[in-house]
Amino acid sequence: AGVAGYRDGVNDAATNSARTRVAAVNTQRAYIVTDLQAANWESALARCQYVATLQPGDPNISKCIQDSQQALNATATPTQSPTSLPPTQVPATVSNVTAQANPTATTNGSTTFDPQEWYARAQEEVRNGHLEQAKDLLEAVHDTDPTFNQKEVESALCSTYESLGNQYDNEGRLSEMVIVIKKAIKLSCRLTPNKNWPFTINAAQLYLDAKAYLDAGNYRLASIVFRKLMALTTSYQRTFELGCQAFAKAGDADSLAASKQYNCP
Repeated sequence: AGVAGYRDGVNDAATNSARTRVAAVNTQRAYIVTDLQAANWESALARCQYVATLQPGDPNISKCIQDSQQALNATATPTQSPTSLPPTQVPATVSNVTAQANPTATTNGSTTFDPQEWYARAQEEVRNGHLEQAKDLLEAVHDTDPTFNQKEVESALCSTYESLGNQYDNEGRLSEMVIVIKKAIKLSCRLTPNKNWPFTINAAQLYLDAKAYLDAGNYRLASIVFRKLMALTTSYQRTFELGCQAFAKAGDADSLAASKQYNCP
């Protein structure tokens, strides 16, 4: 999955126009943030290296490359199991790729921490339907002062995480969905049972890994992961369509058997 960034950018950069190159860079920067937050170091490294070829000398991209390489050197890179990510933390410098998400509260022009103000702002953002802004504010309160209205803040975070998870799932923003629901699980949130979030997360991770291998042209690994996914479900996103493509392109005995098993066209 670490080379998936190249495929996303190559099509965008097919022409030499400056407008196309800018669009490619902006697209990759959005993906980079998601990869770094998910500790998907291989993919982040590939994306940052690609952006560096379009905009050389960007210090934030250079830092991204350095941090990703350090993280890969410090942790085992998954090879046999493409569906797991090492439990590493995002380096503090990673936030330099984009502006900080968490807000800064100010009173009379001076920077201060006022948990009551931040919490009130978060509630207002929820009422206005601005869930991502609410999440940032609630996380800022919880991370800075975990004892402040702990029960209420964590309850609001749980509700916001699940609402965003549903939103991202419906919009096909699977990486972001996985991130917020994993945060909810880490917080021991009581999530809606009929959604079966553990299954949804597992399916999403398998789907993302399998699709990344397919996009990168690694049909053997794509076939392996799609077989794992299709043993669970064939109806998630474009699993059946892409799985059948992977089986046909891999062409090995196991892939051909899977193609026959699932009645691929």
